[in-house]
Amino acid sequence: MDAVTKKLAELSRPDLVAIDHFGKAIGNAPVDAALEGIGKAPVDQREQLYLQLAGREANNGDAARARQIISDHVTNPYQRRQALDEVVGHSDA
Repeated sequence: MDAVTKKLAELSRPDLVAIDHFGKAIGNAPVDAALEGIGKAPVDQREQLYLQLAGREANNGDAARARQIISDHVTNPYQRRQALDEVVGHSDA
């Protein structure tokens, strides 16, 4: 039953499954490898993955790298500003 439920979820929301797949792939990868992997993700999902990677780097204490990822890859101005504000909050802690 669990397998059927999972398959139904995949069929109804393939975008979430792909984000989860790529998110797991970048979860422990070195930053450069993660950036390369995100570049292979579907275009409409990349920005969210870049934000996840930037958040990971900020949480790991590398605010400069997080800011660079956001500046280079997040094109939505509102999301970029919000993400940069969050990185500043992490670096102040």
